[in-house]
Amino acid sequence: MVHFNENHAIPLKRTATLMEDLFHMPMSQATVVKAAIKGAEILQPTVNAIGQAAVNSAVVNADGTGVRVDKISAFYQVDKEAPECISISGTYC
Repeated sequence: MVHFNENHAIPLKRTATLMEDLFHMPMSQATVVKAAIKGAEILQPTVNAIGQAAVNSAVVNADGTGVRVDKISAFYQVDKEAPECISISGTYC
């Protein structure tokens, strides 16, 4: 249920309805919120460990993200060694 609500951005009310429709488990929107909070608490140590491993790594593979500004497509990525620098379509700071 947390996956539906958080990853697929399905609203709370619809997520609760889905749980009843799919699994015959009626629940309130508050239950969905509590599950998301509990899930975040459980996963936080793993998130921290992954983040620290990335910081300590000599090489970090990352997905670059495309953006569109003024009808122009661009690609940007952040340099681990200089996080204040953003490369946009091959232009480096």
